[in-house]
Amino acid sequence: MKQILYLGHEENALRSRLRRKKSVWEVHFAAGVERARELLELVGLPADAVSRYPHQFSGGQRQRIAIARALALDPDVLVADEAVSALDVSVQAQVLELLDEIQKRLGIAILFITHDLRVAAQICDEVVVMQHGRVVEQGPAAEVLTHPKEAYTRALLEAAPGRGWDFANFRPVSEGVAATA
Repeated sequence: MKQILYLGHEENALRSRLRRKKSVWEVHFAAGVERARELLELVGLPADAVSRYPHQFSGGQRQRIAIARALALDPDVLVADEAVSALDVSVQAQVLELLDEIQKRLGIAILFITHDLRVAAQICDEVVVMQHGRVVEQGPAAEVLTHPKEAYTRALLEAAPGRGWDFANFRPVSEGVAATA
């Protein structure tokens, strides 16, 4: 195994006074500016972003920079700890799609840590539910999230935001609809 890299919140990824050319790529300086441009394009940013200042990037763009920075070291495993929790829902979806695309394209494993079960359902093949640092349930995401065996997992699913709301019709989900969903 080559290495495992940690990807946390985007606000930790940038130093405010340095251009991206230096701060994003200081981790792997030998890769050079050309490699930085390639990685920026891989994560959906223009190559010229390498010359911009941190305040010129949105939160989603900063998270993309953090992903590119981690990929510069060619990891086998990327640990994404609450990597989309600080992003709005539309940007979350874009970053999750990007992570999925990168995983398929580069063949890296992603250990995705989240408290948001809706996010876990979107991106995870396998799910491990922990309570007080102990594993209480694990298995294929589709199985654990649709047919939980443990009371704690069921409680987490019941507490998920938006679970009881029919957004398309702007009303609470009726009991009959919830049972068939």
